[in-house]
Amino acid sequence: MSRYRILVAACLALVLTSCAGGNTVIVSRVFYDPFYSTSFFRYAAREGTLPVQVFGNPFSAEPLDAQTAEGIANTLVTPHWLPDTRFTTHPKQKPSEDVRVVLVFNPVHPAPGGSAACDKPKSLALEPGGGPVRLQAAFCYGDEWLTEAFAEGPPVKGPDDPEFQRLINNLMFSLFPFRNPERKDDGFPHLLWQITI
Repeated sequence: MSRYRILVAACLALVLTSCAGGNTVIVSRVFYDPFYSTSFFRYAAREGTLPVQVFGNPFSAEPLDAQTAEGIANTLVTPHWLPDTRFTTHPKQKPSEDVRVVLVFNPVHPAPGGSAACDKPKSLALEPGGGPVRLQAAFCYGDEWLTEAFAEGPPVKGPDDPEFQRLINNLMFSLFPFRNPERKDDGFPHLLWQITI
């Protein structure tokens, strides 16, 4: 499948960037594959849940434990144009399709294109948490990426930290857009600059 790199125009960046108390949360380097659509998301989440894989602990230098990973997954909330979906690290049953969200915190060398996050996320070297948060997120179908976004934010203390929730909320709007600008049938005006990679 062809891949496109999306550079967010200034008007969209203003929407995805928020400031409070000198801290900035920003989502950048957003990528979409033409295969992604809201219809596909609805099909994948038809049972009401989607699996999540979390790598790295954004809150401290301690190894990520199962409880913290599930707490992170539970902060994910779908945008209002998608059905309410529970994101979890331990779904009750394995979905028939290998569709999931992958969150990689503080990768040493972020790999745009999503292949590493979807195919071999455990191979990614991670920096210790506890400082400013860097997040590579991908919506995966098997070992292929459908959408991908990178986010940055201030240091956070836990899943309930308002700054962390703000980062995740901004991320979700980019990871699951209302319309995919790479689909000709979506009728979305091209407000984004495109560079083929």
